[in-house]
Amino acid sequence: MSTKIARQINRLNAIANGPGAIRLPATVNSLHVAYRLKHSSYDDGAKRFSKSTLPQVQFHNPHVSISVEKYETSDRTPELTVKFQDGTQQVLDVKKKTAQDILTNLMQTTNSEPVPEAEIPIIRLAEF
Repeated sequence: MSTKIARQINRLNAIANGPGAIRLPATVNSLHVAYRLKHSSYDDGAKRFSKSTLPQVQFHNPHVSISVEKYETSDRTPELTVKFQDGTQQVLDVKKKTAQDILTNLMQTTNSEPVPEAEIPIIRLAEF
């Protein structure tokens, strides 16, 4: 087995499995994460959430439109906007929160549930 293939398999498994493996309700239409481009303790959790957890959320919720905005000005605060199908939206303050805190807040706001472990696909190499 080549190391390139092993890395690809590990990356694919990381997208499918992890804390972001949640199932959002059908009423959630889109998620929008916004944080500052330059490093800041205010934005660190939002940046980590968008890089590590958000791909897992997208994998398990293909019906949800997900976008990330990186802005340069310092007069805005990082936020996660949840838009629902009925046209309402809820803005979650993610300033100085960890990626896990942001995920917990998202799950509480949307009444989402973790994906059962039996439904999470795992890629394994066949042995020859």
